[in-house]
Amino acid sequence: VDLVRTDAGLRSTYTFLLYLEDCIEGGETTLLECVDADVGLASKGGLAPGSRAVVASVAPRRGRLFLMPHACPHSAAAVLTLPKVLIRGEVLPPRGDLGRAAKVVDCPLVTSAPGVKAFA
Repeated sequence: VDLVRTDAGLRSTYTFLLYLEDCIEGGETTLLECVDADVGLASKGGLAPGSRAVVASVAPRRGRLFLMPHACPHSAAAVLTLPKVLIRGEVLPPRGDLGRAAKVVDCPLVTSAPGVKAFA
């Protein structure tokens, strides 16, 4: 889980990774199943204990842009073949009509039916 950051009154909502090099072996970012108990812990960067199903795995490939909600549980695999070079950033929502931060809505995170591939 990535923590929310605030800049000029706006709260970031998503993390992006832009891969600058191929990583031939290892280095995947793995998205994990959310469980109900995560909801109260996500804003503090925590996760409920227990095992989780893997929803998707994203391999680092040059030019690939990967976007995920901050509250999405994820892990990073060990890099077996160097280098793994990337730029990490955060997405801020647009400002509301009166210059206030746009409302961040809690919604279900990553879900997938069994056997459905989330990423190619």
